Amino acid sequence: IKNLVGWNLSPKELLESDGEAVLDHWLVLGHEKEEIDDLMVHRNWFWGLETGRSAIILEFATRFITVEQVFQPGTVYHASFMYFNTAWQHRAVMKTCLVEAAPLPKLPLFLESAAAVMNYKAEILGALPWANDIPVLMSDVRLKPNGAAFDLIDKEGYVVRLHPNTPKDRCLNWLLHVETEYQSIAGILRDGTLLPLGIFTPKAYFIL
Repeated sequence: IKNLVGWNLSPKELLESDGEAVLDHWLVLGHEKEEIDDLMVHRNWFWGLETGRSAIILEFATRFITVEQVFQPGTVYHASFMYFNTAWQHRAVMKTCLVEAAPLPKLPLFLESAAAVMNYKAEILGALPWANDIPVLMSDVRLKPNGAAFDLIDKEGYVVRLHPNTPKDRCLNWLLHVETEYQSIAGILRDGTLLPLGIFTPKAYFIL
């Protein structure tokens, strides 16, 4: 089980191994922290603009130990990542960072419908059935009012539920950056819903 989920090596052991390093321009899609007992877990989600691969770097902190690296959402790192050897290669560490650049050098490729997103999720679950928090990039979606909250809807009319813990200000920030009816977004598939992280314009990525 440890091999399947990537807990068979420590980050230090992985960096010292002869595993493959993936060089790319890595966009920080978002960051989340969660307190579990006395442990603060920091989740940093990345997307490779050239490879189209996602990654998560986990950092852990306590009252006595701070996180080693701070990744600013929206920043692009030209860096090499090493993945833990898992059924779904997702958890990673940064091996080398050649340059840190805020501007978005290019737009990534997007999944063009909710159906494509579900197919992508099914492929990952086929490799790791209990996978959760799956990063996705999705184009041609808009917010749809649902009472006091919002859902997502694609051009085919398929509705994607927003995660119930989605902060309301994320939806408000989305509306502030609307340039056309339909938008391209980044989000996390969590528990059958989507947690939005950011929104793309033709030349930039904005954190929600």
